[in-house]
Amino acid sequence: MTFLFDVDNTICTTQGTDYASATPIPEMVDAIRELHAAGHTIYFFTARGFMGGPTRVQTMLRMTRKQLAAWGVPFDGVYAKPGADLIVDDLATNVADFRLCLRMFGTRAG
Repeated sequence: MTFLFDVDNTICTTQGTDYASATPIPEMVDAIRELHAAGHTIYFFTARGFMGGPTRVQTMLRMTRKQLAAWGVPFDGVYAKPGADLIVDDLATNVADFRLCLRMFGTRAG
């Protein structure tokens, strides 16, 4: 399977736009490690820097890749997304439902 995760307040706790001080959420990091170890593809997408234009987006993507690596989070790609108040998608789920799925499937992270 291929998983696409948002970054801020999904796999880490972030206060406003203080991305440098974001802290990983251990339960989510463990789940992602477990999924990746099982052979699943892991992508991240983030709106970090979106309002600052293309140069700012690229700077934020580099910082995000470095953070994920420092936190020991495996990934197959990190991509920019436009900022939005609500994302509507036929395959989307929220963090609470994802955690429920982890518990249902009996993963160590759940």
